Amino acid sequence: MVTSHRPPLRAHQSTLATLIAAMARGEASEVTDILAAVTPGGGKSLLPVIAAAHLIKAGQVERICWVVPRDSLRLQAEEAFADRAWRTVLGHALSVRVAGNEPDPSRGLAGYVTTYQAIAAAPELHLAEFRRHRTLLVVDEVHHLPTLGEYEPTAHLSSGQAPASSEDTSAWSRALLPLLESAALRLLLSGTLERADGRRILWLPYRTGPAADTQEDSACSPALLAVSSWTVASIEALFAGHRCCLMADRIFWELSCPKLSGLACPKFFMPEPL
Repeated sequence: MVTSHRPPLRAHQSTLATLIAAMARGEASEVTDILAAVTPGGGKSLLPVIAAAHLIKAGQVERICWVVPRDSLRLQAEEAFADRAWRTVLGHALSVRVAGNEPDPSRGLAGYVTTYQAIAAAPELHLAEFRRHRTLLVVDEVHHLPTLGEYEPTAHLSSGQAPASSEDTSAWSRALLPLLESAALRLLLSGTLERADGRRILWLPYRTGPAADTQEDSACSPALLAVSSWTVASIEALFAGHRCCLMADRIFWELSCPKLSGLACPKFFMPEPL
């Protein structure tokens, strides 16, 4: 008998597991984007494993693509899937591989882990994978991706050119945007929801108009989450201490930690009870 020495899931991990399990059952089908704002050391790397374990088994997605900003995080992501104790706890047998820009990056496994830099160097290759397979896209440390202004065109997919330097984060955003648009589900991870240069983060919703300049309900990042125009309803009894919001056709679940508890959603939203 295999005995796991892993501790129970943390609160935000358990919350995600409950949401993903509902999605695997065909409930909460409106959820397309999950934002996990988890402080460093908070167990962020287990969240993609939880999501993939449920959704691939249920046939909701076919592959996972986990994108990270550094090579060291590629190995950490691969190891998260290989961890024997968590494989027992979660009941999964999935494996992913560290990949660059070679054809068929998953090689028959559940998915692959790559870097922002690699995708920027060969965006067309990765987009083709997303078009072939329903993909769960995990963007790790999403705060590295600045939103694109109107003057910044999307990537020329046929160019195959890498960014001029590893600091060319706008090039990363241009390359990642088509993948964000094509993914079946997006799981965005970050330990901080603000950028040092003050630019907004790619794909996240923000307030517009006069309310965008106020910080009264955001302890971490001004204007983050456009809740003034969102439809919300209370589900404190189900997910006390966690946040999620709806805007247009996107539902962003924010799994909060104490350091990020000041973010802007005033209530909680869930389309159907779990």
